[in-house]
Amino acid sequence: MKKLLLILIGLPLLFSSCSMQTEKEKELSEICNKINSLTPMMINDSFEFSSIECDFPMVNLKYRYTEYEMESYEVNEEMKLKTLPEVEAPINNNEGFKDFRDAGYTFFLEYLDKKNQQLFSFHLRKSSDGIYKIVELKEVNGTYELVEIDKNEWNKFYEIEFEKPEGWFDVTDKSTKGLFENVGYSEKQKEFILNIESKGLLVSRFSKYDPDNFLGNHNPTINILRSDNPFTNHKDFKNYILNQPELFKTIFNNYKLESELNDVKLDGLNGYTYIELFELPSLVNELIKIKSWCYVIPVGRYFYQIHFTARESSNSHQLFNSLSKSIKFKERMGSIESKYDITNNPAFQKMKKESIDRLMEKAKIEFKKE
Repeated sequence: MKKLLLILIGLPLLFSSCSMQTEKEKELSEICNKINSLTPMMINDSFEFSSIECDFPMVNLKYRYTEYEMESYEVNEEMKLKTLPEVEAPINNNEGFKDFRDAGYTFFLEYLDKKNQQLFSFHLRKSSDGIYKIVELKEVNGTYELVEIDKNEWNKFYEIEFEKPEGWFDVTDKSTKGLFENVGYSEKQKEFILNIESKGLLVSRFSKYDPDNFLGNHNPTINILRSDNPFTNHKDFKNYILNQPELFKTIFNNYKLESELNDVKLDGLNGYTYIELFELPSLVNELIKIKSWCYVIPVGRYFYQIHFTARESSNSHQLFNSLSKSIKFKERMGSIESKYDITNNPAFQKMKKESIDRLMEKAKIEFKKE
């Protein structure tokens, strides 16, 4: 999805650079260059207005947390959630942005860590009522479009709770690569598994046996992964899940579905369940028959994937079935407190708005003097 977003953002810039700029666009580009020459500018002790770039129809603003280094996907999401309520007002109200609003520019805001790694971003576009609103790339009827976010839904957060399997080992913090040791995964399979986990947050992982002392060929596991949901409705989401087996067939030996995709309710929420079969090579090149009971539950702006995986011949099904019935989704609004977050501080918001206003007004004045 990130590639699609970059393509979508890049296309208008590509086409605009190939066309003749209007006098107004040239003037706004000059203003941007003037503002950018005055950056970076510290907004407070640890937050910086880093740069502004303009190329019709896009204004790209960059902010940097100068003392914070990226910690995890989860913290990035928490910081984004904290920042969300404060994003639209400055774009709509800052006098310095008026010329850009009138010209119909869109705004792309990037928030970086101290090493200039992107933590999160926002894309704002003028709506039919003339107000700039946050949009996200979503799949709608088979095509990707920028759609306005539903703030009430986006701000919902669902925690997952479940009974911990008695006697099993919590290996959530253990490196995924370390769990490859007793299975002869191909490089392609390792890369595929790591790629899936990198796109979400590993909420919990349990193994039946201590992985540091396990000498068998397959250690039964329970994996719970939370990922962003790029879809606006259950129909598109279900089609996405239905298409996954074709991809898995290219990765895992003799992959097939033992049961087709079925509707399911977990703690009153609608989702899908299926059982998959495939084979994994052992370290002595013996093919091990694996069975995985899978649940996929879209909740709010995320979806959870829950996988109970064991050898096909094991008797783990009863335990997995019991655990699935214990799953609860706890809804809460807002986010956890982050020690790095400063976006709810009114003084910070005022300073942020005034700093950008001063920069833009100064640039406009200097431009007019020339």
